[in-house]
Amino acid sequence: MKWMIIRLTIGLVTLIFGLLVWKQTCVYPQRRAIAQRELANTEFKVRITVYPDNAFPTPRILYLFQSTSVSSDDWHEIVTIPTDQLLPERSDWVRFVSNRVGYAFLNSYYIVTIDGGGTWFVWDANKEVPVEQLMQRYNLWPAIKEIDMQPDGAGRMTLYQYLNEREKGPDLHTTDYGHHWTINYEN
Repeated sequence: MKWMIIRLTIGLVTLIFGLLVWKQTCVYPQRRAIAQRELANTEFKVRITVYPDNAFPTPRILYLFQSTSVSSDDWHEIVTIPTDQLLPERSDWVRFVSNRVGYAFLNSYYIVTIDGGGTWFVWDANKEVPVEQLMQRYNLWPAIKEIDMQPDGAGRMTLYQYLNEREKGPDLHTTDYGHHWTINYEN
């Protein structure tokens, strides 16, 4: 009797897992975009496509960033950023500093090109800043609130507050278009 219960349990778990895999591969074989936006300057275009991701166990929203030259429709993926909810659309997620320099940010991700969209640098605050130190000192998780980048590569990043205990987190500064950031703990 004991072995029968074990076999039935294993069979039930296998059946449930199989149904979940089937749902992901057969019921939702292709993602359908729920939103898409293209922005361009005279050299290159950036497209943001928003997809639902019905991944088990937690559904997410995926933001796919792509780039191409203005004379092409051959899009190349820059990065896909997962979020746990649909974010309000901001008209300034993508910004062009010049014909060759552009950047975008969402959540903890910052992406930048300095060669007209040919190559992109992806920076993730969750991997690049001392998260535990920021949580202790500012009670914040490193999500990007604002970035101001200048044509010479100097820039400032402001992190979001967490739990409304501060108006904002520390500023981060760069001199190389955001390839490296230094935290200013003075504010």
